Amino acid sequence: QTRGGDDFAARVYVTFRYDPKRADVLTRAKYALARRLHGATPPHAGLAYVWSSSGKVGATWPNPYTDRVRMVAVRTGTAEAGRWVGEERDVLADYRAAFGEEPPELEGVALMTDTDQTGASATAWYSDVSLGPR
Repeated sequence: QTRGGDDFAARVYVTFRYDPKRADVLTRAKYALARRLHGATPPHAGLAYVWSSSGKVGATWPNPYTDRVRMVAVRTGTAEAGRWVGEERDVLADYRAAFGEEPPELEGVALMTDTDQTGASATAWYSDVSLGPR
């Protein structure tokens, strides 16, 4: 929940597309600048589903780097470490709960395992990640 502790053994990001029709003037200007500087428009928002070393399953909190990403703990602790586990989420409902608004179009999925902040060691295996209707 802090930059120094923003490491997770497994993290699956689901990103949502920026829609200029839903943005105010200041937000449109920020996205135009980002597109000019980086050659692409960044996502509007994201959900980061994480396997956290502590905390409670279902806990949510803002990402320490941006207010446009919410972290969602879907697994915690080490009891299930070393074996395959499945996870299914209603990402649209999770978005509504996290941001209090209707979600824009889904844009992408990213997978991440990182320990750069804590210097710990972690390995995660990902398989058959998909998005689809319920």
